[in-house]
Amino acid sequence: MRQAASILLIFALTSAPGRALAAADGATSQTGDQTGTIKEHVLRMAIGTPVEVVFRDSGKPKMKGKLGAVSDETFVLNGAGAASQAISFADVKSVKNKQGWGIKKPLIITAVVVGVLIVASFVSYATGSQS
Repeated sequence: MRQAASILLIFALTSAPGRALAAADGATSQTGDQTGTIKEHVLRMAIGTPVEVVFRDSGKPKMKGKLGAVSDETFVLNGAGAASQAISFADVKSVKNKQGWGIKKPLIITAVVVGVLIVASFVSYATGSQS
């Protein structure tokens, strides 16, 4: 039982989901040297992706909505209501993907399962060695 738990723990720590989480954390950074220009960042997102737009002008509030059509100079942000607004890339400081859990939810579930297996193996070992 301990060997199986150890192998499972090693696999969980070295598997692709752990590396994917690290890559996802880097990909969620706004703009700059790591992810390129705002336009490139927006072009990597699918139409309909929930986003949050932060403007360069600090007086303008953040806007949330779903990504619409993208052109050379602008992109469309579809609001919660029927309103859609074309936003110039030059006015934008960052565009954050607000997709939700993404890969984090399966990783959290995996970590909980692995933790339960480790605790169960320790309990099994402790109760087995006293007999």
